[in-house]
Amino acid sequence: MHNSLSPPKPDLTVVIPCLNEEDTLGICLTKLQDVSKHEDISIEVIVADNGSVDKSCEIASTYSAKLVHVSEKGYGAAI
Repeated sequence: MHNSLSPPKPDLTVVIPCLNEEDTLGICLTKLQDVSKHEDISIEVIVADNGSVDKSCEIASTYSAKLVHVSEKGYGAAI
């Protein structure tokens, strides 16, 4: 069973662009943990933060997702 969203050798990597997503980020990360557990695959999650001023970064850290700060705005820059 895989619980961490930052395993050393992931089967799948998911990049989540993020700007003030505290209302939905935890839901998405919980669902990814559930998929990891039920499908028995390791999932690495990278949260690409564009300068959130809410609790998005705290939430990403709580789930052990990799957090990167992206200064250039937009989904393309996050990816």
